[in-house]
Amino acid sequence: MNHNIKTYLLTIKGRVQNVGFRYWLKQQAINLDLKGYVKNLNNKNEVESLIQGQFNNILNIIEKSKNGPKL
Repeated sequence: MNHNIKTYLLTIKGRVQNVGFRYWLKQQAINLDLKGYVKNLNNKNEVESLIQGQFNNILNIIEKSKNGPKL
């Protein structure tokens, strides 16, 4: 059993729709070997993401999410 595996539920707020945010986040997660999902919430300015994997990789994707994709 790997005790370094963590699970986080994130709510990301801001300009996240019509900028390719979900696709971008999915690609970041794949690159970091993270599992989970990302989906739009009812509020047009929020997405939810459940991510699971190595803690350092989770911290990495959280930092990347603060800026998001180029759009």
